Amino acid sequence: MPAVEPVWAADQAGSSDGSSIAVLRGDGAAKSGGCGVCESAGDYADGGESDAGGAFRSSEALVSQINYNLFDVELGQQQKQFAYLQAKDLADTVSGLMVEHDVALWNGTDTSLATPTTLQYFGCAGQIAAGGQTSTIGTTASIVDGLKSQVAQMVALSGYHVRPTAIYANPVLLDLIDREMKTEFNVVLNTESVTGGVRVKMLSTQAGDLPLIPDWSLAYTGTPGSGTAVLPAYIVTENLIEYHWLGDPTPRIFELGLPNSLAQQYVAVKFGAVVVKGASYAHAQVLVDR
Repeated sequence: MPAVEPVWAADQAGSSDGSSIAVLRGDGAAKSGGCGVCESAGDYADGGESDAGGAFRSSEALVSQINYNLFDVELGQQQKQFAYLQAKDLADTVSGLMVEHDVALWNGTDTSLATPTTLQYFGCAGQIAAGGQTSTIGTTASIVDGLKSQVAQMVALSGYHVRPTAIYANPVLLDLIDREMKTEFNVVLNTESVTGGVRVKMLSTQAGDLPLIPDWSLAYTGTPGSGTAVLPAYIVTENLIEYHWLGDPTPRIFELGLPNSLAQQYVAVKFGAVVVKGASYAHAQVLVDR
């Protein structure tokens, strides 16, 4: 049977186009040559990447392989379905790789862009936390007031022109915000379209109305309401989050030569790395205790 599990691999790659950026908000398709947010990945390989300033950055490769043994090929061809099954399996392989990529954009376990310690991305959550701008909202404190206060502090920083553009959080935390606004203020938050067909709630802050974007990959710990749960939210300046890629921002599929086992092998590969610029002032992590 075909194997479709994505993995992270280790290798050394050349420099990528530093102006290339992918987008967190939207459909996950990478865009190059402009500003945007983050993207997603599959199995990793260690490589090299340079940003626009020439600094050497950590690049990873997501790899996913699918194998068809001789029985798979002969049976599919005899039933006149091999082409259809092959196309479906390849689509599933790329989809699985991109889901892995999506999770790793936020939660990649590496701890440094300059000296990689794991084969995964240095995720956005880790880079923002390493920037040191972290605040905590206690179990009895207002979530909305805490988020607004953090945004105000960021905008008030002297020496920087900081204008956060969005707040990312797990849907459970955003539901708690909705309930708080309704219970405490009898207010229902306005909605606005952030990309085609997607509307999200908006929170009024000193940086303007910021979209509250739900992201299932931002995990939390504990059970909300127990007093021990910690739910993170990330206030970000999206045009300072870049996805640098090598070769192509989308996964590429290669067909390997016929091995001694007479199996057909296809490998999906995606090189890249997410870079959070200005992590110490343009972004913030807010930990909500509930």
